[in-house]
Amino acid sequence: MIDLELVKLEIKLLEPALFTARRLGSTYLLSENYIKAGALKGAIVNEAFRKDSAIGKKALEELSVSSAYPSGSLPAHAYILLFKRKSQVFYEKKGILSADDLFEKKFYSETLRWLKELKEDLKPEPKSVIGSIVKFSESFEGYSTYKKVTAEAVVVPNVAVSKRSGSSQRGMLFFYETVKTGSYWALVDYSKWKELGLEDELTVTLGKSRIGGEARISLVQKNVEYAEKGNAYCLTECLPSFGSAPVFDYERALSAASVYRGWFTNDDFSSTKPVFSVMKEGSILKLKSSSGAEKLMPAGLNFMLSAEDGYSMLKSIGEVS
Repeated sequence: MIDLELVKLEIKLLEPALFTARRLGSTYLLSENYIKAGALKGAIVNEAFRKDSAIGKKALEELSVSSAYPSGSLPAHAYILLFKRKSQVFYEKKGILSADDLFEKKFYSETLRWLKELKEDLKPEPKSVIGSIVKFSESFEGYSTYKKVTAEAVVVPNVAVSKRSGSSQRGMLFFYETVKTGSYWALVDYSKWKELGLEDELTVTLGKSRIGGEARISLVQKNVEYAEKGNAYCLTECLPSFGSAPVFDYERALSAASVYRGWFTNDDFSSTKPVFSVMKEGSILKLKSSSGAEKLMPAGLNFMLSAEDGYSMLKSIGEVS
């Protein structure tokens, strides 16, 4: 049995922040619409280091924190189905993640048939968009609806300063697409948080420090169940094996591929780089045993949850009513 107690963190972004997703050209940086686990943990660890280097080092090695998602939202799994591309409406049948035959093709076909009966004008055919961040919209008898999250952004110009002249460097005008202030939620290992002596409320800096990004983090006593066997929902990226070495044991998966990124520095610059392939947030697994998965949770991986559906999970932590 895995000794793990996951509780909710509330994150309130007090200033616009940049969570770089990709570049357009060489001078325009687009931001993610959620906060990666590494960015959130880095902010917490940095605050811990400021107070006590020993606590900061231990937090870096042992603290497990998930990615943070806008309030009321989560990564879509294979059965949160996109109805119409233009309207960006998603449908989820209640209780679907607890189905015994969840991973069978027949079950997926039956789910499509159910949705077609529910919505007669179902054209084109609904599709899965695993990992897309969707926000709960409404709950009906037997199903729930979601809408795709599009982060409200503010474009901030920034000029590189020449080390020689001390003035702006020619041709080095950058534009950062920063996420507006708002609320996010994440999960953290409660026992480790308390063991490290971290306060129930912290003020940290998220994202690129030159852009701002001050945030207030609050610990909330809302627990979720970590999956040890059976159907499991990946709240974060999941890694079942590292090279030829298995991390945990599973039978089936409905997943999409993603790339886990690490950080590197050299004498000239620092940036992220692809490290290894992982299963995307929102992937669903049929576990034989999750034993061993917790070892990679400090890296923001393998937050696998037991849930009947996305709506019930969000409701259990107070994100929806």
